[in-house]
Amino acid sequence: MKLLKKPIYIVIIAIILGLAIAAYAYFGISKKSLSGSNSLIGSKQAGDEVTIQKMNLSEEVNVSGNIKPATNVDLAFEGGGKVTGVYASVGDKVTAGQNLAAVDNSVYTAQLMQAQANVSAQEAKLLELRKGTRPEQMQIQQTNVLNATQAVSEADKNLATVKDKSVASLEDAYNNAISSDQDAVEAGKTAIYTLTDIQYAHQAQITLIGTSITNAKALAVDELLGTKNAGDWIKDYLSPLNGGAYGQVQSTVANPTNENIDAANQSSLSALRKVKAALDAVIVSDTLTPSEKANLDLAKTTINSKITTVTARQRAIDVQKMTNANSISAAESSLTNAKSALANAQNGLNVGKAGAAPEEILAQEAQVQAAVASVRDVQAMIAKTVIRAPLDGTISKFDAKLGQIASPNVPVISMMSSGRFEIETHISETDIAKVKVGDKANITIDAYGNDVIFEAAVTNVDPAETAVNGVTTYKVTLQFTKDDDRIKSGMTANVKIITAEKQNVVAVPERTIITRGTDKFVLLDNGTSSPEERKVLVGIKGANGYWEIISGLNDGDKLLNFGNNQ
Repeated sequence: MKLLKKPIYIVIIAIILGLAIAAYAYFGISKKSLSGSNSLIGSKQAGDEVTIQKMNLSEEVNVSGNIKPATNVDLAFEGGGKVTGVYASVGDKVTAGQNLAAVDNSVYTAQLMQAQANVSAQEAKLLELRKGTRPEQMQIQQTNVLNATQAVSEADKNLATVKDKSVASLEDAYNNAISSDQDAVEAGKTAIYTLTDIQYAHQAQITLIGTSITNAKALAVDELLGTKNAGDWIKDYLSPLNGGAYGQVQSTVANPTNENIDAANQSSLSALRKVKAALDAVIVSDTLTPSEKANLDLAKTTINSKITTVTARQRAIDVQKMTNANSISAAESSLTNAKSALANAQNGLNVGKAGAAPEEILAQEAQVQAAVASVRDVQAMIAKTVIRAPLDGTISKFDAKLGQIASPNVPVISMMSSGRFEIETHISETDIAKVKVGDKANITIDAYGNDVIFEAAVTNVDPAETAVNGVTTYKVTLQFTKDDDRIKSGMTANVKIITAEKQNVVAVPERTIITRGTDKFVLLDNGTSSPEERKVLVGIKGANGYWEIISGLNDGDKLLNFGNNQ
């Protein structure tokens, strides 16, 4: 009893009793919240309610850094492209946010229009699901199915027509080719006769040139007529020959498959080139009579013409094949699209008949959110097509010219700040994803206390990491937006970077949020003694400790202050 009279022991006993009461309260509630199927719902207690409200949230990243004199800023297009706008030049004084140059954004503009239209369509569909299908809508959906069915039928017929036309067109090209091959090998045979006449008219002149003619003729006869060592044969011996390319063409005429015609075309072309080489081996001199010269010239002209024709016919076949493939592919794509449209129309009709289930409405809400996200993505891409001055200053370099193609992330503009100071700080990898160039920031300087706030903006985020005391960080540079004589180089700055702002959003205190794995829940006061556990989707976390609630709660709902992480 004497011990209890000493103050120190009284304090110790009070602390032990306080800890015991706290432990009982905590584990008692936890035991209730974990009963049943691992629910986090406990019994409601007075004074633990939080009423949901809408507010403005500002997400911040808090760091510190050192002030130093401002430096040059290099600016580049993030996406690159053709320069379509030049709004400044070297020596110009510009203000923060002023447009300096732009690249073509027509593709993104079209994508934005499409994305916005998709948002409207998804929102309209969500509205229809919530309202239920009206009779006139059912009629429209039935009409859509009929129209889509007709479109599929027409697309199917069109595909059949395109295939028939493709077959006919290719057949015409092959028929023209084999006809040209027939003319070509006949002309080749006639040319060899002409060469033979000249050869034997001057056979007494056995020279090296004569030998070259004989050799060239032997090659031509071998490939055109299919007989070897016939370089010195007379016409009577040559006339009955029908092998080689000549015979292949005749066989193809009897069995004109596409493969046979392709092979005959190649053989004919190769044989004609050998015939041309044999004709070119003849030296035109005064020993030839005018008639022989004329016949030789005619043979050469004819063979050259046939080579050109056969080559053109083969090219026409290749072109027709490509044209057919493109036409069939386009028709097949049209049919696929028509079938997809029919499936969508039929699905819409089925949904209209069945009515919307709660999960369908939730799924459509997600579609709306995805469509809105797509719009924001495209808007972000459009923003990247314009270089804006990140601060007030003077242009020191301007390499962007109208019509030129700018490469991504290659500096084309440099500017110097207007005598302002900047801050260098390092941000951890857990927060760096939130920070981007252009983010605003509020600065306090130790020398002036927390009541004096200076404004700044992020001008650069290093893409590569920097190790600070063994911790991975990324260097971020900010610049003061206004000149102020109180700012001095070397001062320590406390930086609050505003990375996101949301206006009039549903928000709840962090203490009301229950985290289980990757999911988050709240305890909703439903008017009974046992609160309702409800899953929520959160957005940004404000600097005031409130979380944005994207879905799961409504303005005016009441929560219990039972949040804890598990």
